[in-house]
Parts: sequence; structure tokens; C-alpha cells
Amino acid sequence: MKRLLLPLLLLMVLWNFSACKEDEPALSSDSSTSVQLSDTALTNQWIYSAMKLDYLFYKSLPDSASLKYNQDPQTFFNSLRSTQEERHGYYFSYIEKTNTTTTKSSTISTSYGFEFILYPLSSSTYTARILYVQPNSPAAKSGLKRGNWIYKINGNNITASNYSLLTSGGAVSLTMLTYNTSTQKLNIGSTLSLLPATTVEDNPIFLDTTYTINNTKVGYLVYNSFTTGPTGFDDKTYDNELKSVFAKFKSNGVSKFIVDLRFNGGGYLSSCQLLTSMILPSAKLGSLMSVEEYNDKLSKVYTGNKDYFLGSSEIGSYNINQQQLYVICSQFTASASELLVNSMKPYIPVTLVGDTTVGKNMGSFEVTSSKYNYTLHPITIKIYNSLMQSNYSSGFSPDVEFDEYYDFNDFLPLGDTNELLLNKVLQTMGLVSSTKSATAPSSATFKVSQISSLQRKGEQLIIKKR
Repeated sequence: MKRLLLPLLLLMVLWNFSACKEDEPALSSDSSTSVQLSDTALTNQWIYSAMKLDYLFYKSLPDSASLKYNQDPQTFFNSLRSTQEERHGYYFSYIEKTNTTTTKSSTISTSYGFEFILYPLSSSTYTARILYVQPNSPAAKSGLKRGNWIYKINGNNITASNYSLLTSGGAVSLTMLTYNTSTQKLNIGSTLSLLPATTVEDNPIFLDTTYTINNTKVGYLVYNSFTTGPTGFDDKTYDNELKSVFAKFKSNGVSKFIVDLRFNGGGYLSSCQLLTSMILPSAKLGSLMSVEEYNDKLSKVYTGNKDYFLGSSEIGSYNINQQQLYVICSQFTASASELLVNSMKPYIPVTLVGDTTVGKNMGSFEVTSSKYNYTLHPITIKIYNSLMQSNYSSGFSPDVEFDEYYDFNDFLPLGDTNELLLNKVLQTMGLVSSTKSATAPSSATFKVSQISSLQRKGEQLIIKKR
């Protein structure tokens, strides 16, 4: 299947550590001279100093004398990144202006409440296809559903420069499209009025349910990010909800389990540790989960570079004791989602259904300063499982390959047992005899673009405090 090239969004960290660094820049101005460095130059010198200490690939940094310290910090930071962290033309390390009023890890934002991917109609115009809709959001109240096609916004074509209008704003008029399976064409449909964006909480636990199929209890969880709570790491609301979900799975007696990570770009290590521990065979609780590798400078500082699955005393009442795990994955599955797969492979068979994942086997911790108005997220860690395996830089290839984005029939709701990827897993389990077939146009015009609304989530990296 053709891969989607994934923008910065898929750089969601496996996990992150917060760390405040010394405020002295790498090259301070000499007080004996009359040269006064600009604030920008001082900021960039601090950036270089921090990268020289923390960056996993610090040995590949350009020589300080060759750098232009009066560039804006974003451009300067980008010039320091090594191709060793690059995947599909994109880099994992990033920089952001420090925001004192909001936290990047908050899942509460103003939006319409739906995610989408773009398909090109021409060299400059697109149609947006809805991936999922948040319950009780403006999009849900307006009647938008997963699989709907959006053709125009307020009568204007969708382009690479205006598609963000579909994420948040005032009330808009949407011209919809319908797909005709007989003619293999998208046709102009009705007009829909989208309510103004409002505050929407993006709960990572999108759906959980238990099916009984041929006397087999199957647990199914759609989990869209490894997030502890709506306001950041210290908020454990979502983790506690996740425990309640697994308490239901355990009470229902699930014997097979599916976790749907097709939209999950990563997040906190602690949430990944919690989820894996509730799935793992009970006899393996407390076992080694993962090992981090720092650069040779930090390895002398961070000696505690091993993480373990939670013990039975911590998680026993929620553990569902699975002997095999089924994972739905896609081109958006990255970071902590891939850590889940890699960390569990030494202990139980993990069957992947969908498309090849991103390949982010690296992590980051936050670097801040009290003097400079920027926060750095450089790649500082490479991650291994208990067998010291980390060979997924090109992503995990699915055991059962299927790319739903090339199916042009209406996407069925997530959780519907006839929905393509879920149905494919149930067939792989041997619980259904046949799967729904995908229908795609033969015309080369209909392809999937690189652009998705999920990109903006990748710019909200979640920081784990240590």
C-alpha cells in the first residue's frame, strides 16, 4: 500500500522528561569589548549550548563559528537538526515559544470537533474526508459524520493555504460531495451549515466496547493519544477513566483484545506503561518494558534508563491477562503507539492490521530557561525493548496490510463490526468468515495527499515531568 508522508504531527514523543538548563549561552559577549549581542543572538547561543549538551546527535551539530546567530530562533534551531532524526522528509525535534497562559499538553481547545485528511482534486484543490467526529461537538451537532466528503468552505475551494479553516472558526457553509460506486466519481451534493467552533475536549478514550461473537468475548478500544488528563501530566483523569474501561473489560470476561491506534501519534510514557500493563499476561507484570539510550554526556547523568511494566499490586484488578494483542495501525500511528508494540513483542504475539507505522523509535525531553522565551524539544533518547531491539525506524509493517484511505465507500462508524479495519481484525481472529471489500476509483486523480488535520496535534507535544 502507498504510504502517506507524515508531517511534523507524527513527531509525537514516545515520552519526554522535563529539564531546566543553565541560562548561560554557548558564546557570551565579552564585557571588555563594545559589542552588544542582540536578544536574538543570545537566545540562539543558549539554544546551541542546550543542543550541544542534550541532543542525541550533538556530534553532528555545525561548528559554532559557521552559524548565523541573528536568525530568528525557529530558523536557527532547524539548522541544527541532524538528518539522523529525519523520517520521510520531516524532523522530530522542534522548538516553541514558551506560553505562560496555556499548556501544550492540554486536550481542551476551541475547534469544530472533527479530524480529516485531504485528497487532491487538482494540482491546487482538495476535498476533505472526515476521519472521526468528537461526540457533542459542533461538527456532531451539525450532522457531520465519519466518511463525509467536504468540497468547499463558504463556496471556496479547499487549498493547502485555507484548509485550516476546517479546524476552528465561526459558522461556515460546507458544500458536500458523494461518491458514486458505479461511475467511480465524486459528485456535488448538499450544503451543510457547520456551527461555530467551541471548546471541545479531545478525550483519548474515543470508544470502548465488548462484542460477543461465536461465544467469544472481544474487547475493543479506540485510543487516540497517550494522555494522562485534560490539563497535563499532573491531571490523571484519563488514566483513571482508562482503568475503569479495563475494569469493565475484565468484568465482561474478554478473551481477545483489540486496541485501535490508527489515529494515535503518541504521548506520555506513563500512559503507555499503564495501558500495556493492563493488557499484558498477569505473570509478566513488573517485567522490563523498555530501555533508553542517551548521548554519551547524558548517559553519565541519567543512570536510571529502564522502565518496567506496573506490578500486580498496582494494576492487578485491571489486568485482562491477554496472551495475544491485535493492533489497528496506520500511517498516523507513531511514537508511544509504536513503543506499545515494541515493548510487548518480547512477551506476547502482537498482530498488526492496517498500514505501516511512522517509525519513531526516539524520544525527547523538554529544555526550558528562565531567561529565554523558548522551550526546546530536541531528540535526546533512542528507545529499545527488553531484548534491546529498536529496529523500526522505517515503521512497523502490518501483518495484515490494508489502507482504509483508499476505500471510497462511506466509512462506517468506528466500532461497527462491518467497519473495514475492525472487520479485518475479526476475520484474522477467525471470528468472521469474510470481510467487507474496499472500493476505490481506478482514476489516478484520486489519491491521498500528505495533508491531514492531525498535523496540528503533532505540534502539541506532551511532556512527562521527572
